[in-house]
Amino acid sequence: MKRIFVSLALATGCASAAPKPGGGPNDPVEALALTVTDQTLTRFDLATKLRISNPTAAPWSLQAADVEVWLDGVLSGSSHPTLGQAIPPNGSIELDIPATSEPIHDEASLRAWAARADRPVPVLMKGALQIDEGGAIRDVPFGRAGELRAPRLPLAKIDDAELARYDGGELGLAIFLGVENQNGFVLHVKSVTYHATLGGRLVSEGVASTGDRVPASQTAEYEIDARMGKDSGGPELTKLADAGGLTFTLDGTIDVGLTLVPFHLTGPLSFEKKGKGHHAAPKVAAPPAEESGS
Repeated sequence: MKRIFVSLALATGCASAAPKPGGGPNDPVEALALTVTDQTLTRFDLATKLRISNPTAAPWSLQAADVEVWLDGVLSGSSHPTLGQAIPPNGSIELDIPATSEPIHDEASLRAWAARADRPVPVLMKGALQIDEGGAIRDVPFGRAGELRAPRLPLAKIDDAELARYDGGELGLAIFLGVENQNGFVLHVKSVTYHATLGGRLVSEGVASTGDRVPASQTAEYEIDARMGKDSGGPELTKLADAGGLTFTLDGTIDVGLTLVPFHLTGPLSFEKKGKGHHAAPKVAAPPAEESGS
């Protein structure tokens, strides 16, 4: 069983614009802001908001743009969008210039980026606009710097683990596995596989998730259950629990496409007091499933 709930401790911001724009109010092109419009584990979609001012008595025609994206001093994307906007005499327009950078292509680069943790990644989006001034084309440069937040790999954690007694010496186990998305974008999880041991004895293994989407800054929770009867060690495990010497271990992997994220979680177990039980955080509806890459 899967639950989704908000992770309160996470910051969700993924980019910040530089405090100084790429141009001044007297320049034909002023770069107002740099934003991240979309992101995945491997890709950044960016936009620079520009204000183009025409100080002449004749109309200008904005033809196209040459755009480059530099991440941490490395050229990571380029494009040549066609624009086609008109700028009236003694007037101005504002528009967003889009760009895409996909610097992560394999497991090694994904892990290198994820290892940056909270260290900001410098980004520079720059280029030139082609402006037609009465039949004469000229290039007008623009640029805007900012910072990106590197993608993070999911974090596995134990939200709760419970034991229950049943008639005939049967023992019940419930482990609530949380998969935390520490990113400000939806995380696509291909699968979560696991095997659980209790007192050193394998009690459950399988796939807890196939093809889930974990919303931004939220946690998906999966309940893993097992029953141990007389023939599978129930009475012996019950004695260990009564003596305070029972531990569980949950090992597995989270498959996010380019890499597998292993986890190893362990802890003590005891019987819940009467009336106590697992209380998950309020459910949050996940976006509808869709076909997508990482």
